[in-house]
Amino acid sequence: MVSLDDLPEVLRQHVTVNPEYGCWECDKTFDSGYGRMYWQGKSHRAHRLVWILLVGPIPPKITLDHVKARGCQSRACCWPEHMDPVTIKINIQRARQAITHCPKGHRYTKANTRIAKAKGGRVCKTCEADRVKAMNAAGYVVKKHRVTHCPAKHEYTPENTIVGLNGSRSCRKCKNAKKAAKRAADKLAGRPRTD
Repeated sequence: MVSLDDLPEVLRQHVTVNPEYGCWECDKTFDSGYGRMYWQGKSHRAHRLVWILLVGPIPPKITLDHVKARGCQSRACCWPEHMDPVTIKINIQRARQAITHCPKGHRYTKANTRIAKAKGGRVCKTCEADRVKAMNAAGYVVKKHRVTHCPAKHEYTPENTIVGLNGSRSCRKCKNAKKAAKRAADKLAGRPRTD
C-alpha cells in the first residue's frame, strides 16, 4: 500500500486528504476537475503523475479510472488506492453505467431511451417529446416544404407526419410499415420482439 509520505514534498504540499472519503485531493485542478500538478517544469494530471511516481508506468492505451466503489468521490483525487488501470473503452462504459437518469431526472430504461445516431449517446425519449410539445405550444413553425408526399406517395398530413426537432419530416405510415416488416422478419427468424 502506498503512503502520502512516499510522495516528494514538493508535490505532497499540494495534496489534502479528505477525512470523509480518504481521497487525496489536489489543490489545483484543470477545468475538467482533475487534479493538476507541476513536476519537472511540466503540468500533469495529478492522478497519473502520482501513479507513475508511486506505482509505476501506465501502459499504453490504459487510463486510470476513479472507482467510486473504492470510496473515490472526486476527480481531483490522486490516491492510487482509488484508481483502477483500465482501457478507455471500459472507463467510458463504467461512466455511462453510473448515469442512470437524464439531467431532468427521467430514468434511462429500454423504453425511455434511444441511442443518438450521430454520437451514439443516450437520448431521453420523455425529454425529447417534451421539447417537441413545448416548441409546438410556443408556435414553433415547421419550415415550409415544397414536397407534399413521401417517396412512397403518402401525403404529408398532420396525422401522417412526424416532425423532428430540426423541422425535418418523416412519414408515419412508412415508419409503421418498416416496424411491421422488422417484426415479421424477427418472428420468422425466431428472435424475440424488442418493442
